[in-house]
This record gives sequence, structure tokens and C-alpha cells, in this order.
Amino acid sequence: TGTIIIRPTEMIDLYLFILFLSGAPVDDAVHITDERSINMVFSLLREEGLFVGASSALNIVAAYDVAKSLGPGHTVVTILCDGAYRYQSRLLSKAWLTEKKLLEHIPKEYHSSLND
Repeated sequence: TGTIIIRPTEMIDLYLFILFLSGAPVDDAVHITDERSINMVFSLLREEGLFVGASSALNIVAAYDVAKSLGPGHTVVTILCDGAYRYQSRLLSKAWLTEKKLLEHIPKEYHSSLND
């Protein structure tokens, strides 16, 4: 069994998603905020040198939360499914991040590197 992570802001064809999961042993779903995802994008860049997209960052935050709730002795696996290069016009845009109220969730050291 496993946990399914659904990002409601992504454009997923719900019918295909349900069809894909039909019969899958799902224990739980995890909700991760955009603020935590965007913070993880920049944390992974700074701490690990990984330039991942928001979906990958969301997967890591969710995997962390699941691992924390399971406690020691469990294995949690996730997938880094996208790179930030696909979203540079948004992730590195000060205007877009401000509009979405996400700028404050990015480490201050990156603010000067963002596009105006």
C-alpha cells in the first residue's frame, strides 16, 4: 500500500487519474501547500544543488512528512519528476512570485537573482 500525493493546482485529467488509480491500494493522501513547495525548490538548489520543479519539490516535502509520521525503520520513496528549467519564467520571476504571494517563502539570498 502507499500514499498518493495530489497537487490540485496541476492540470490533471481527473477521469484518467481515477482510471489510473482504479484498484490501487491507497492508504492516504497528503496536502502540501504551494508555500512549502516553493521553499523546497530553493532549499534543494541551495543545499543539494538540485534545480527541481515545483512538483518534485512537493514530492520531497510530502515524502518528508510521510517519513516523519511513520517514524524510524521505514523506507519512503519519491520521484523527482520535473526540473525547474521548465518553469524558469515563473519560478525566477519576482512579479509572478509576488502575485502568488510566494516571494516571502524564498530565501532572501535568492531575491536579487530573480527577474524583475
